[in-house]
Amino acid sequence: MMTPLPIATPLLPHRRLSAQFSKQRSVKLESSQPAGSFQLRGIGLICQRAGATHFAGPCGSNAGFAAAVAGLGLHKRQAWGKLSAHPN
Repeated sequence: MMTPLPIATPLLPHRRLSAQFSKQRSVKLESSQPAGSFQLRGIGLICQRAGATHFAGPCGSNAGFAAAVAGLGLHKRQAWGKLSAHPN
């Protein structure tokens, strides 16, 4: 069984939304993930299931950072940098 990369994050009641909809509403604090966003959940799972051995990609986005965190968590070789559609 794989150990998931994301951590358990808090689910907190949201009073204003609960009052507005007359039903209990909560918010999930995904900003407490090691990558700072929910994207580690999907990217980490894909990388684990695919059996990735190397990681490469852009580093200027939340998704890129989540992939870098996944690579670290899986102890894989990585290469990150600025990618351009118009190389010089």
